[in-house]
Amino acid sequence: MGYIGRPASTGTSTTPTRDTFTGDGTVNFTLSRSVKDNNGNFLEVFVSNVQQEPGVTYSVSGTTLTFTTAPDTDEPIYVIFRDYDTFDVGVVPDSSITAAKLDSDAVETAKIKDLNVTTAKIKDGDVTAAKFAPGSTVAFPINAANIATNAVETAKILNDAVTSDKIAPLLNLQEKILINGSAFSSTTSINLLENSVIYSTAAADTNFTINFKGDGSTTLNSVMSTGNVISAAVLVTNTGTPYYINAYQVDGTASGVTTEVQGGSALTEGNADSIDVYNFSIIKTGDAAYTVLITQTQFA
Repeated sequence: MGYIGRPASTGTSTTPTRDTFTGDGTVNFTLSRSVKDNNGNFLEVFVSNVQQEPGVTYSVSGTTLTFTTAPDTDEPIYVIFRDYDTFDVGVVPDSSITAAKLDSDAVETAKIKDLNVTTAKIKDGDVTAAKFAPGSTVAFPINAANIATNAVETAKILNDAVTSDKIAPLLNLQEKILINGSAFSSTTSINLLENSVIYSTAAADTNFTINFKGDGSTTLNSVMSTGNVISAAVLVTNTGTPYYINAYQVDGTASGVTTEVQGGSALTEGNADSIDVYNFSIIKTGDAAYTVLITQTQFA
C-alpha cells in the first residue's frame, strides 16, 4: 500500500544474536553483551523451549539475566537478542563513498566547486589541445603570448618532434649584427649574449684590444661550459693606415686566454683601404680558461 507522511528517518543495523546456557540451580546468568536500555522486552528467553514472559519470569540489567525462579539443573536455556542499533537514514558515514559507488559520468561540472581543480589534480600529459574549447582563454593556435616564460621544458618535447617543417623559413633565422658608426676604441667589448657580430663602418684610428663577455652584467665564464665553443666576428674598416686587433681578452682579462692564428703567425697589421673580417672560435677548456682560434680575411 502507499506510504503517507514523512519518509523514515532511521534504520536498523544490528543482526540478532543468541546466547545459550544450562541450568545450574541459580537465577543469574551472564549475557555476551548488554541489552539496549536494560529492557527485557528486547530479549526472547526460552527454558526447555518454553518462552518466558519478560518482566515477570526474568529481568535484565547490563549483562546480567536474572530469573524469578531458578531453572532446574541441566535444563537448556537460550536467549535471542532482539534489540537494534539505529542510525539516521540519509547521513552517509565518513569515508564510505568509494569510486566504485559513483556511476560513470556522475560528477557534473555544476558539482565541482569553483577553483577546486588544481594543477596537482591533473595527471601529467593528460591535457591535450583537444581538451580546450574554441574561444577559451587558451587561444588557438597556441603561440608564444599564451605560454608562460620558461614553461616549455626539454623533457616536454618528444624525441624527433622538432622537424624542418616546424622551423620558420631561413628569413626568420637571420643573424643579428651590431653596426657601429664610430671607430673601435682602444678596448672594445663584444656582448656575445646580445650580438656575435660587430661592424664598425668608421675608419679605424688605432690598434685595439677585443674583449669577449656575456653582457654588461654577465661573464662569459658563467655562460659557457667547459668543452663548449662560441663564434664571433669583428669587421674593421681601414683606410690608409692598416690598423688591426692586437690583443685579446675574455671577461676583461688576458689571463687564461691562449690564441692560435690561422697560418701560424701572429698578426702584426691589418690591410689598408679594406674591410678586415676577424673570425673567432672561442673554446672553453676549463674554468676561466680559453683557446681562441683567429682568422683575418681582407675584403676590398
